[in-house]
Amino acid sequence: MAFVDESILLLRTSIEEMYGRRFLTPKDFTFLSTEIYKRIHYYISPTTLKRLWGYLKNEKVSPSKTTLSILSLFVGYSNWRDFLDNNDSFLERQELCNRIIAAEVVETIDIKSAQILKLVWSPKGYCLVKCLGNSIFEVLDCKKTFLKKGDTFRCWIVAVGEPLYATNLMRNGMNLGNFVLGQKQGIRFC
Repeated sequence: MAFVDESILLLRTSIEEMYGRRFLTPKDFTFLSTEIYKRIHYYISPTTLKRLWGYLKNEKVSPSKTTLSILSLFVGYSNWRDFLDNNDSFLERQELCNRIIAAEVVETIDIKSAQILKLVWSPKGYCLVKCLGNSIFEVLDCKKTFLKKGDTFRCWIVAVGEPLYATNLMRNGMNLGNFVLGQKQGIRFC
């Protein structure tokens, strides 16, 4: 499964919050496609929406900037860049492949069950998480992030100054996929 950028998760959540519901079935995506066209007169196919929401398993999530701009317009922004600029912790992912990490690193398998960590990133973002064991964490409190209290996720390593890559974000029994925290300057932890 591909990582879903946190800003895309936030855009999806913004749309779901507009309607007070999650989009989980083919009928939901047909409804959303129709609503987008009725409201702003742009067409996005139900299949594209299914792909973006992760409904189509084994399908790569790589929406075009046009699709993201249309969805941003739908939730009240002028385009995708405007959406990103107004949700201040989201900048484009820096190249992280093939780098040696010269930082304090903790393998999460070594974190004891019930231990609490505070993950912090700029500007003023944080997430208080409790280890449930086996590298799984529950969100206790957070600010300036897509995450919400009660969410759970798995992460294998935490490195100071590096983004945090997490998998299997679960919210209310629904797997929202994978995500990244602290993309710009990385995270710190207490």
